[in-house]
Amino acid sequence: MSNNNSDLLESILQGLEENISLLKNLLYFIEKIVASKTNTITSQNGQSSEKSLTNSNEKLLNCITQPTVSGLHEIAGLKDIKRILFTLTILPRQQPQLFNNCSISNTILLYGPPGTGKTKLAHAVAAESKAVLYSVSLSDVLSSYVGETEKNIHEIFAHLKLTDKYSLLFIDEIDGVCRKRNSSENEYTRRIKTELMTHLSNINNCPNIVIIAATNRPWDLDSAILRRFRKQLYVPLPNSEDRLELLQLFTKNIPILKSIDEVIKLVELSDGLSGSDISNLIQDALNMPLMELQDTKIWRKCIDATYEPYQGTNLLIPENDLFDTENIFLCELKDMPPMSVRAREVTMSDFYEAVSNIPTTVSSEEIKKYNEFQNTFTNL
Repeated sequence: MSNNNSDLLESILQGLEENISLLKNLLYFIEKIVASKTNTITSQNGQSSEKSLTNSNEKLLNCITQPTVSGLHEIAGLKDIKRILFTLTILPRQQPQLFNNCSISNTILLYGPPGTGKTKLAHAVAAESKAVLYSVSLSDVLSSYVGETEKNIHEIFAHLKLTDKYSLLFIDEIDGVCRKRNSSENEYTRRIKTELMTHLSNINNCPNIVIIAATNRPWDLDSAILRRFRKQLYVPLPNSEDRLELLQLFTKNIPILKSIDEVIKLVELSDGLSGSDISNLIQDALNMPLMELQDTKIWRKCIDATYEPYQGTNLLIPENDLFDTENIFLCELKDMPPMSVRAREVTMSDFYEAVSNIPTTVSSEEIKKYNEFQNTFTNL
C-alpha cells in the first residue's frame, strides 16, 4: 500500500475513533443527568446534593492536590513565563471583560529540563486563580486491562466538564503516553493517544477548565499531541538574574550572603544548575556544620549552657596551665545529653564547597536540543 493510502486510512480511522469518543461523552453526560435526578437527597434547608459518586469519580477526587505555593509571586525568576501564565490563566478570572473578543488558551504545555519549576508553576497558577487542582500522573491513568486506560482518561475529562468549579488539570510526564508514532506502536497506545487528543481538542470550549501538561522530553511527543496545546512554553535553566533571585529566596533567613562580591561569585559558580539544584546546594551547605558534629569529640560550653564543637588549639587555662574542666567537655555526639548541642555557624566556604559537589543535571548537548525544539516547534 502506498504512503498516501496509508496516511488516508490512518486519518479515516482516527476520525472514526474521535467520533466514537464523542458519542461516549454524550452517553456519559446522559447517565450522569439520570443519576443526578435519582441519587440526590434534600437537606434540612431545602438544598440538594449528590448522594454518591461513581468509583471513578472517587478515584479522581483522590487526585485533588493542595497547591504547594500561594501564587506566582512565590516563584523566583522565570519573569516572562510567569507573565504569560498570568495573562492566559489568572487575568481571565479576574478581568473577564478583557477577553470578550478573543479566545483563551486553556491548553498549555510546559517543557524544559528537570528541576526548573514546571510543577510549581502549575501549582502557583491553581492557587492564584483559586482553581481546584487535579494532579494526575501516569499511575493514575494507565491500566493493564484492555480499554480501562481510555475509560480513565474519558472519566477525568467528563468529570471536569460536569463540575461547576474552576478546575486545573495538571498532567505530569505526558510524554509517557504520547510519544511519536512509529511502525512498532501497538493498537493499545494508539487508542490512548486518540482518546486524549479528542478531549484536548474539545476542551477549548470549556472556560472553566485549564489543562497544563509538563514534560522533560518534548521532542518525544507526537506532533498531533503538540498541536492540541495552544500554548507551549519553554521553562529553561535559570539565568544569572534568576539564580541571584533563587539564592536570595533560599537564604532569606540565613544572614550569610552579606558581601555583594560573595553573592556574585556564588551566582557565577552555580551556572548550569536548575532551581532544584540550587535548593539542594543551599541545603547541603547548611548540613555541613551538622555533618561535622559526628566527628566532634571536644566540646566548648557556651553562655547559654549548650555545647558547640571546640575550635581552638589550647585546652588549658592560661593562668595555671590546668585542663579547663568547666568549659571543655570530652564526649562523642551520641553520648551528649539531649537538646544540649549546637552547630557552628554556616560560612561562605560551606556554600563554595557545596556548589563544587553539585553535578549539573543537564548537559550542554541537551540544552542545545531544547533550544532547537523551541525554535522549530513552539509558539513562544
